[in-house]
Amino acid sequence: LRRINIASEDRDGDGPTPSQNPRPGAHDDGNGDNKDIEILLPYIERSCPLCLKRSINILHMTLNDEIKHVKSDHKDIQIRFKCRMCSKMYIAKHAALCHVPKCPVGAAAAAPPPESTDSETDGVPSNRPIPESVGVACPDCGERYSGRGALTQHQRHRHPLTRNEARAAGTRRSPRQRRLVIFTEEEEQIMMECELRYRGELRIAMRMRELIPEKTLKQLRDKRAQKCYKERRERYLAERGITASASTDDDSTEPVSTDTGDGRATVPQEEAPETNSCEEAGVGGGSPIPVPELLDVSAVAAIAGGENNVNYHPHRRKHKSDSDA
Repeated sequence: LRRINIASEDRDGDGPTPSQNPRPGAHDDGNGDNKDIEILLPYIERSCPLCLKRSINILHMTLNDEIKHVKSDHKDIQIRFKCRMCSKMYIAKHAALCHVPKCPVGAAAAAPPPESTDSETDGVPSNRPIPESVGVACPDCGERYSGRGALTQHQRHRHPLTRNEARAAGTRRSPRQRRLVIFTEEEEQIMMECELRYRGELRIAMRMRELIPEKTLKQLRDKRAQKCYKERRERYLAERGITASASTDDDSTEPVSTDTGDGRATVPQEEAPETNSCEEAGVGGGSPIPVPELLDVSAVAAIAGGENNVNYHPHRRKHKSDSDA
């Protein structure tokens, strides 16, 4: 803020009076009773119109400077914000600033541009027209904006239908194709050798993975399940005089033959079924196996000491005291 006291200036001389030649942008917006003050938006630097009446020129460079000055020096004054294009009045600063770029009467670029400051040397001020060589243009209306973010906000409010259609078209993707696992000729040859070496065994894919660590167990099992692979395996084994039935997959449950060392191959025999009666388990023509007769209670009592034993009871558990007796 620049505070200039011009009360002592000679108004009849060369010095201008505050009412004749105020600072650029100065505007006496106060009404007769000085109950409120109007601030035009977009804001342009100006002197406080209330202080000019007291022959004091206080120049405000920004909107916040004038708001702070009014709240501190003119506490009884109500601040109102007014749009330069449509003269719409606002009490809240945020609502007025949001209205200015969307004013239907005119664009914010039609207002007199403020003088450039040091903070605006890095880029183009937001209230100035964007040159054609800078920024991006809207594909629908041709308005230019400083960046993609500003253009996106413009499309959301001005062209929502077009923006939604473009976004929907961009999300349509072709169905994802299944990725095929490719086996080289060397890898398939290793698999064929494993089929020959470990034929008849279980979990052949685990043996293959030891020699082909680049492939997973699922990839190897899926490869062995393919029809073309099975046909090649049959031809490979047939060339070596082995029938296709001799080779089993990982989930096979066929018995595995074992070598006893004397050149003979033995196959585990199936377990005999359980017998439900003594006649089925008999030996020699199915004759039943004799079963000893069960002793009655009296015989057990005689063995335990006779019926005369007072400590004996057929349904009584034997205690330590009884055994001591």
